[in-house]
This record gives sequence, structure tokens and C-alpha cells, in this order.
Amino acid sequence: MKRFKCKKTCKGLAQNDKESDEWKLCVDSPRPTVSIYQYCEASQPSAVEKNRCKIDFCNLCCTVADGVFKKKFADESIESCHKQCVDNFADNKDVVI
Repeated sequence: MKRFKCKKTCKGLAQNDKESDEWKLCVDSPRPTVSIYQYCEASQPSAVEKNRCKIDFCNLCCTVADGVFKKKFADESIESCHKQCVDNFADNKDVVI
């Protein structure tokens, strides 16, 4: 039987950077004509599905930000990014999708 070792990330090294410009890349692409949000606009039939598609991809961006930006972010920063996704793309701001 093969076992896998998990590597724990030290949260003491994490950056609490809620207002970072990097998070803006998850919501606003620097190149909107080739962003994943254009795919959502073109491929989804209704406004609700377009917004859900955008929220999904925005949340994915927040989730993989550690690897993309080569930094360790604090949980509060990642939660703030997810909130920005909902604030920007959700039709009903009271419901988290």
C-alpha cells in the first residue's frame, strides 16, 4: 500500500492582504476580451447562469491564489476575495452561491 505525506503550510508565514491589487485580478481581468468571464457571457443562456459561472471562476481564482501569486495568504484574505466575488457577480447579495 502506498501512502502519501501531506505537507502542512505554516499560517505564521501567511500574509493578511485583503486590499491587495492581486485580488482585483480575480474580479476584473486586465485583459477583459480574453478573460474567462467572456466565456461565461458567451456560453451561458441566462443572466443567472452567467453570474453563477462568473462566481465559480472567481472563487476558483481566490482558492488557487497561493499558487498563482507565489505567496501564502491568510484565511481572512481569501475569505475577503470570495466576498468580492459574490459582491460583484451575485444577483442576490444575501445568498452565497
